[in-house]
Formats: sequence, structure tokens, C-alpha cells
Amino acid sequence: YLTDTDAHDGAFTVWPGSPRQVFSWAYTNNIDLGEKWRTTGSTGAPDIPLNEPIPVVAQAGDVAICHYLMVHASSANRGDHVRVGFHGWLKANPEYQYVPKTGPPQTDWTPLDWILRTDNL
Repeated sequence: YLTDTDAHDGAFTVWPGSPRQVFSWAYTNNIDLGEKWRTTGSTGAPDIPLNEPIPVVAQAGDVAICHYLMVHASSANRGDHVRVGFHGWLKANPEYQYVPKTGPPQTDWTPLDWILRTDNL
């Protein structure tokens, strides 16, 4: 955030739980979201029920990092100042391919392994 932002100042808004919901939808419907993004520039907006949105209230200097499947938006700015923000993203290095983990959790699993496992949907 480059400016202080409260819930009424156009805050970054997230739908909790949406990464797993979107992944489950794509997995169930055999949709490759990565390929869809590469070819269309959008993953599309599946018509799935989502939890209530939560505004991310922050002060200048705060950073919000979210999962790439997090359903998100900017809320309407009803405040008395302009909200200024910065948006960026990183692309994975193709030399380091992630190998998904399945089966019972192991001691060498990283937090990413727990998040991305697909055999427990």
C-alpha cells in the first residue's frame, strides 16, 4: 500500500477460501487454469458460491501477498482521498518445476506442499 486505506477507501478485497474453491472447480471440470490464462489472459470467473468478501485494511508501507487463485477485487472508494497502490507479480522459473505431493504428509513437506496437494479435495 502506498497510502493508508480503510474498508471504505477502495481497499483490496479478498474472498477467504476461494483458492481451494477455484482449484476444486477447475480440477473437477478438468480445466487447466494456467493454460487458460496463457491463451486468453483470464482464468474466467466460475459461477461458484464464495464466502463473504473481506477488505484488507492497511497502512502505507504494508504489503498484501495472496495466492494466485485468490478471488480478489478493489472495493469502491467512498473515502475523501485517492487510493494509490502498486500491483506486481512473479512468474515461476521453468528450470524449477514443482512436483505435487500426494499421499500421507511427510516430514520433508514444505508449506507449499500442504497447500497444493490435490488428493485431499
